[in-house]
Amino acid sequence: MATGDYIGFVDPDDWVDEVMYEQLFTKAFNEKADIVMCSYVREFGTHSKEKLFNLPDTITYRNGDVKNILRRLIGPLNEEIANPEFLDSWGTVWSKLYRREIIINNNIKFTDLSRIGTNEDSLFNIHAFFYAKVFTFISKPYYHYWRANTNSVTTRYKPELMEKWGNLYQIVEDFLRDNELDNDFKIALCNRVSMNTLGLGLNEISKENKQSMLNKIKQINKILNNKRIKHSFQQLKLEHLPFIWKVFYFCGKLRFSVGVYSLLLSIELLRKTLR
Repeated sequence: MATGDYIGFVDPDDWVDEVMYEQLFTKAFNEKADIVMCSYVREFGTHSKEKLFNLPDTITYRNGDVKNILRRLIGPLNEEIANPEFLDSWGTVWSKLYRREIIINNNIKFTDLSRIGTNEDSLFNIHAFFYAKVFTFISKPYYHYWRANTNSVTTRYKPELMEKWGNLYQIVEDFLRDNELDNDFKIALCNRVSMNTLGLGLNEISKENKQSMLNKIKQINKILNNKRIKHSFQQLKLEHLPFIWKVFYFCGKLRFSVGVYSLLLSIELLRKTLR
């Protein structure tokens, strides 16, 4: 139903700075950009924390350079894997403004969450960036992402998450094949699959999961022995990872489920302490 030149998205429990869309639109107009993105602030109720991207105040990618952002949406390469918690920082739709005709002309839609579990934003962006010719990033935290809602869909225990993420990975694999994207994209996807064992594991140790510790460890063992995940771990290079992540993903490579479970408990405690 949108009729404007650009489209933006805001989640219902988030908010934006008053100047956000004026600034994004001005930059889109001046740069003739198809997509413009700003940084954001995570709001925890008691405090706020800006997401830092370590980029200039403004940077514009054109033509072939946009393909590098597309690849980053698929997954990390080399030193990018050093920060697994940054995996989907680029993938949100709510920090962006999109040229309407990119979405409408290419019939870009959100994939049903009942099929893929999460990451519908990243899938949307993979398709949008594939067709974009100009992308601009503004290192200004205009968007406020509310993280204090314990009933959020992103915080609930999801018993079918591994199966649904399998569907997600298959969709991305099909996209890479259909568009004949090179081997870097395939390696990036393998790295995403490996990195995402963190999310799968944190889902299993969730307090909302009422299973026993033994059953949780068994489920983690099942995750680590999944065919796609095993293959991805074989490709994963650990040298760029900080020590704690190196230990965690080394245990994943070895399919040492008790070690992974113990580290997940420590990681979850650190997340709550440091956020």
